[in-house]
Amino acid sequence: MFFLAAVLILSASCVQKPKVVQEKARVVQEKGTGEPDSVRIRKMNEELRSYMESMNNARMKFEKKDYNGAIAEYTKIIEESYSSSSRRVSSYPFNIYIARGLAKDSLQDYKGAIDDYTTAIEKSIGHDAEPYIKRGLSKISLKDYEGAIADFTKCMDFAPNNMWLYYYRGLAKIESGQKDNGCQDLKKAADFNSPNAKEAIKKYCN
Repeated sequence: MFFLAAVLILSASCVQKPKVVQEKARVVQEKGTGEPDSVRIRKMNEELRSYMESMNNARMKFEKKDYNGAIAEYTKIIEESYSSSSRRVSSYPFNIYIARGLAKDSLQDYKGAIDDYTTAIEKSIGHDAEPYIKRGLSKISLKDYEGAIADFTKCMDFAPNNMWLYYYRGLAKIESGQKDNGCQDLKKAADFNSPNAKEAIKKYCN
């Protein structure tokens, strides 16, 4: 999304306008921010490069199982986003919270991961399945099966055909003693051709 915003700004700055209009726009811009467009764009590009470097560093640390290092990098990105003049991460921060949550999950810091997934849900306006699924799985790790079931059920409101939701909710129901309902969810997931669900049915439902 930032790439799109940068492209739109660059494109807008290249559109030819009548000279008087251009001059008025320049004056308004400089009076409003104290900086011409060229300076703002340069700063945004510098921030973008810094952001990409930090994201790459975080991913590399995660891949090397340096989860504490990855968490530190993601935290740095989040903190810098709020002090950035362009608010470069403000339009898509929930992905960063998911990534940091995964690193916390890997350290078995499930409560910390749940906090990040909750923030991701809030910042994604609640219409992205991934943080719900991740938070539900963290709750399963804490044996909060009812909480996990609630997350998977809520997510079905806007992702009704996501087989993982039925699969994981089915497992959570079975773990919480709701075998019949859980098996129904697993069968629903199997209808979506989930090989995991088919194996789980053999294990729990026959």
